[in-house]
Amino acid sequence: YNNRGILEKEQGNLKEALNDYNKAIQLSDTFSSAYINRGALKDQLGDLTGALEDYSIALRLNPNDAVLFNNRGVAKFKLKNVLGSIEDFNKAIELDAKNEKALHNRGLVKYALKDYEGAIKDHSRAIELNVNYSNAYNDRGLVYYRQNKMTEAIQDYTKAIAADPLYFTAYKNRAVAHYAVKNYDAATRDYEKCIELQPASADGYMGRGNTKN
Repeated sequence: YNNRGILEKEQGNLKEALNDYNKAIQLSDTFSSAYINRGALKDQLGDLTGALEDYSIALRLNPNDAVLFNNRGVAKFKLKNVLGSIEDFNKAIELDAKNEKALHNRGLVKYALKDYEGAIKDHSRAIELNVNYSNAYNDRGLVYYRQNKMTEAIQDYTKAIAADPLYFTAYKNRAVAHYAVKNYDAATRDYEKCIELQPASADGYMGRGNTKN
């Protein structure tokens, strides 16, 4: 049932996948993989409380699983439990110092707490572990932007785009930074790329319009 649930999820049959994970757990209430998979699916479906419960059960079964602590930390952060999330990310990193996702996620929490230097440190460490980590570059760029370090912010957004040329958010963020330093031509080009990537999004059109005012 667990394996069939994985296949159903990959095919986009989320309800069927959930039913299979439920059945797997009914047959074996210590089947940690089923709790993990069901937790991830519940997260995807927006049932964050349910995801948190499943990850917590899985952690009781596997108390030294760094990936699980990271996943539960993400669910807690989405539920606005900021301090609880950073505790889980700390534990994930304690168990696996090279867990780039936990480092990146802890950086996001530190940014939310306005610990900008701490956020930069975590994002930078994640990038050291994965030089193509586009999200870490983008999110470190956001920290630099908040600190009014526009040159560093633009450099990081550019690195995020180099790692992922279809990264809509990085183009949008770089456009905002270009606009902030009055480089309107560069901002226009980035907004036009946003329109190309997501023509149904209003952000690109609004931003391009602002560069012409």
